[in-house]
Amino acid sequence: MRYLFCFIVVSALVSPIFPSLADDRPSLDQTKLYRTITHDCRAQDIATWHHPVKNILEQKKVGLSKVELCNDGKYPIFTVALPYDPQAQTGSYFHKLYAEVMAANGGWPYAFVDTSDDEIVTVSGTKQNIAVDYEAFR
Repeated sequence: MRYLFCFIVVSALVSPIFPSLADDRPSLDQTKLYRTITHDCRAQDIATWHHPVKNILEQKKVGLSKVELCNDGKYPIFTVALPYDPQAQTGSYFHKLYAEVMAANGGWPYAFVDTSDDEIVTVSGTKQNIAVDYEAFR
């Protein structure tokens, strides 16, 4: 019994120092995006991939490191380094970015996988009524 108490105390002290030990976020491949929203994702060669979305991301200072086309090429996943936290008070920047990418993508839904913050931003809806959802991963 004494050892169990010591284990509990040590665990409580170590968890704040090493949050990865208590991390219940899914790995990227186990996220809702990759398990239920998309299928048959194929990576594109960024050097030869030409699309209006690429220009928008460059103009908005979004670092693009990978593009995957999923769901018969109709659902892009952009692996990016976003310049700001999408859940912070930067709504005016992101609302415009989401709308511009939605329009350039022909109104199809898409996702940003932000590897700098380990966060997925899925964007769906219509050009006039955009819906945004967030999912964390490790």
